[in-house]
Amino acid sequence: MGIYDRDYAKSDNPVSLGSQGRSGRGGGRRQPPAWMENLPIRSFNTWLIIVNVAVFVIFNLFFNTPAAFVNLSWGKEYFKSTSAAAIARGETLVGVAPQPHPKTPGVLYLPIIDPKDITPEVGRLIFIEDRTGRPLGKEIGRDRISPRRIDDAVGLFSTGKAFLELQVWRVLTFQFLHANMTHLVMNMLGLFMFGSLVEQALGRKRYAAFYLVCGIFGGLTYLLLNFMGNVMLQIGGPVLPGLLFDDLYTPLVGASAGIFGVLLAAAFLAPDETVMVFFVLPMKLKHAVYTFVVISLASLILGSSNAGGEAAHIGGAIAGAFFIRRIHLLRDFFDILGPARGKKPTPPKHNPNLKLVKPAETDDAVDAILAKLARTGRASLSEQELATLEAHRAKLQGKQD
Repeated sequence: MGIYDRDYAKSDNPVSLGSQGRSGRGGGRRQPPAWMENLPIRSFNTWLIIVNVAVFVIFNLFFNTPAAFVNLSWGKEYFKSTSAAAIARGETLVGVAPQPHPKTPGVLYLPIIDPKDITPEVGRLIFIEDRTGRPLGKEIGRDRISPRRIDDAVGLFSTGKAFLELQVWRVLTFQFLHANMTHLVMNMLGLFMFGSLVEQALGRKRYAAFYLVCGIFGGLTYLLLNFMGNVMLQIGGPVLPGLLFDDLYTPLVGASAGIFGVLLAAAFLAPDETVMVFFVLPMKLKHAVYTFVVISLASLILGSSNAGGEAAHIGGAIAGAFFIRRIHLLRDFFDILGPARGKKPTPPKHNPNLKLVKPAETDDAVDAILAKLARTGRASLSEQELATLEAHRAKLQGKQD
């Protein structure tokens, strides 16, 4: 069964907020061609998929050569015996070729030296100036760099970049980057299957806000667990299950944090809808989604190879479960082009052919009806509630035209 064959996506269902208007004479809108039914071009979800695929294809085709790479700072590290005073005096030695990092594949480093210390020490190099033979200083650490493609260099997320270096935009940009084709295909398949359902229930703007906020929460969950794990390493604390002990500059990319939020929202809106897990196993949507969440949580606690990604999944899922029940909190997320709150908008010129209609219900009332619809089904709604949803759907459709 395709997503547009389901009850909640039909044009006569009031919850189908993104549905097309009725066809027919007298001003009705034309229905889209049949080939567009599963790809509504005006949908935010559709453009989300298009942008993710375009970013992956463009940068892999045209910027995936070493000549196009840029050196991304990967943070400094110091040897354990280095004093605070030596760290303060430390200088990166730029006159030598970068060397491969001994522990981190794909990362290079330049030596950090203390120019006022040339005391011999086992395991520490003392650098000498070739021309004069003058000692430059003793090695006290490494200034790490990573040759990266430009999209990764600008957009990937890590605790070091987003928190220590305050590059906060990365909490959004990492959601549009993917490690490989399999990573991209699996994420886009999840968006294609379930994103439209959530967007139809929330409307285009609130769905966009919902998706991005879930992704942000996923990134912040990763950051928190990674930072706490490194603090535990520094103070010699216990190795607690669920903390991330990876390097603070370990990258995080992918849309899956936002998608886990979408999955939780879909399970809330259509919990008993049957889905084919891995295309072979029929399950109720709520059972499938909760199974995925439990698997991610177990993988995080057990420290799997993708524990950082699982942390982002859990953060996105928690945000999705929270905001789908309180979607009014995201109501003004993208209303930046309209009049500010408290500011009186400029009245439009009078048009005798138009009349002002005062909405009968508030958005809060609509949210309550949608929640009731998700809990108990369409048959439980009164005629007044159905009429309210239909009026709200028509109002949203009018704004989108």
